[in-house]
Amino acid sequence: QGSTQVSTRTNTRGPLTNQSTIQGDTDSGSLGTDFIAIVNHGLINANVSGKTLVLDPSAEGLTNNGGTLRASGGGILRLTTNGSYDNTSGTIEALDGGRVIYDNGTVLANNQNGVLNGGIYRAVGFGSVLNLPGPAPMSLAGGAQIIIANGGRVYFGGVAVDPTLVSPLPFFVGRTPLSQGVYYLKLPGNGNIFGYYANLSDPNFIYHYDLGFEYVLDAADGNGGVYLYDFKGGGFFYTSPTFAFPYLYDFNLQAFLYYYPDPTNPEHYNTNGVRYFYNFSTGRIISK
Repeated sequence: QGSTQVSTRTNTRGPLTNQSTIQGDTDSGSLGTDFIAIVNHGLINANVSGKTLVLDPSAEGLTNNGGTLRASGGGILRLTTNGSYDNTSGTIEALDGGRVIYDNGTVLANNQNGVLNGGIYRAVGFGSVLNLPGPAPMSLAGGAQIIIANGGRVYFGGVAVDPTLVSPLPFFVGRTPLSQGVYYLKLPGNGNIFGYYANLSDPNFIYHYDLGFEYVLDAADGNGGVYLYDFKGGGFFYTSPTFAFPYLYDFNLQAFLYYYPDPTNPEHYNTNGVRYFYNFSTGRIISK
């Protein structure tokens, strides 16, 4: 279904080589049907909500050579067991509620011995799940990147990816890793201090040592901005490297705030159970 543009070799053993776009679903059938290898230079996209596009290469497997395997718009991309999948130079992603799943016994050839070697792995958007064959990697090599944003989930062998392996959102680029999963961030350009924070087991959450628990959403505004759902205040903040922390926009108050530093604790902000902000709309100091 959808648009399908495929170029193939005439040899019945393949490979089937995609240089453009295959999208939609395969209903009760599959792409590959267990007798042909697949080489993907383009896009294979399971983009029909609630429907599955099945990849079923021969024993020679599927090589994602600069291409993208994607589930989007609530579609499901299923990887079967007949051949292994090599994503050393490709992208596998789940977007906008899509899910990438695999059959038991499926092998990701470039995920071996605890090392994920090469490739980009991305899950962006609520309900977007990327579940790839394990084991869960303990380290990355060959330029591999794991990207999680805005409610996405990435698993290897059903195990949530180690958050320390997840590439930071643009806002957090330049962070300094400390010990035990703690980071320190001074924003580039203006040198404003964001301070100390730790990623939690869910990479969409952080614990900021002054703000408290925050749910992080990439604003995707081209300025490295983030939305922070502030659990203590019960609402969203916005900040970015250009509209730089400790300046925040409070969506509940519809006002710009300045978060006061802690005069007794350099490179920290006022906390001690009560956080103080200057509200530019009212010209008053408030607590949250």
